[in-house]
Amino acid sequence: MAGDRTLGISTRGVGKTVLGVLAVATLVLLVTGRSARPIAAAPARADGSAGQGPSPATSAASPTSVVALARLRPAAGLIAVGVRPGVRVEEVKVKEGDPVAAGAGLAILEGRAAAQHQLDLANAQKARADRQRPPRLASAKKAAETSKRRLEEASKLYKQFGGTLQGKERYDAELALFQVEMQALKADLDLQLLEGDRGSEDAILRAQVQLAEDGLRATEVRAAGSGRVLRILVHPGELSSGTLLEMADLSSMVATAEVYQSDVPRLRVGDPAVVNILGNPVAGTVARIGSIVGKNQLTSVDPRAPRDLRVVEVTVQLVDSAVAARYVNMEVEVTIRPSGTEPAHDANAAGPGYR
Repeated sequence: MAGDRTLGISTRGVGKTVLGVLAVATLVLLVTGRSARPIAAAPARADGSAGQGPSPATSAASPTSVVALARLRPAAGLIAVGVRPGVRVEEVKVKEGDPVAAGAGLAILEGRAAAQHQLDLANAQKARADRQRPPRLASAKKAAETSKRRLEEASKLYKQFGGTLQGKERYDAELALFQVEMQALKADLDLQLLEGDRGSEDAILRAQVQLAEDGLRATEVRAAGSGRVLRILVHPGELSSGTLLEMADLSSMVATAEVYQSDVPRLRVGDPAVVNILGNPVAGTVARIGSIVGKNQLTSVDPRAPRDLRVVEVTVQLVDSAVAARYVNMEVEVTIRPSGTEPAHDANAAGPGYR
């Protein structure tokens, strides 16, 4: 009787142990299955930017479209207007948002007043030389002609009466003739110098004026092209660190997308695309497909999104740049409808989009 009771207790203990093992195994399977489940793509944010960066999972979920993060940029790029580092800025002639034309003045640098005085001095010296040159040349010509005529007269007299002179009188006559001859030579030399130096003197004066004008231009910053001022980095009275302001031509905008490397072979130049800007879909076309694979620079705010991707830069030209022009450098989401179906195996099969 006691043996039967002991056997019953042991059987119940074994049953509880088996049930416990089964419960633990079931819990392990549930946890393993949940952790192995693929992470779903996060939805796009309400502001129009992407929820998750491009990845193989995204491509597999949307086999007919390529979705990627992108950044809005001017087609011609941002123009960083620079000046020499350490130069003090005296005046900034523009404000943020101002449109500027090519050659328009943007800022005045230190030393402009001194450069203006130097230019005025060079112009004054050139004007004085231009005024003095004609009368000096006329006077030199007259002096040379007079000295030549006196020398001819003195030589004629000496030949006529020199043979009759003796002693001191002959010496004085020869000395007077010598002096007249030296005056004629000097007058002729002065005339030759004035006529010969005319071209070189003009060249020197013009070079001085040109140098002064270059110095004056160096104190003013002008726009190399037309566009709009986006950001001013230096204000009046501050020392420049190199960049004065940033500007760009916003009439043509692009979205520079980072496309996952496995999706690139399906893309071609001219493929249609849609750029989502704050919930506004803007049409575009693929304008350029890069050929360098690198690490992604754009990342999603979703903590589950992959961070270390290998992507290729793809440029999408926007049809309408009005909305994008207000949000330069904004992160957006681009959806491209690829026209290619098979990956290209060589340069000839890559199509015109690869360059």
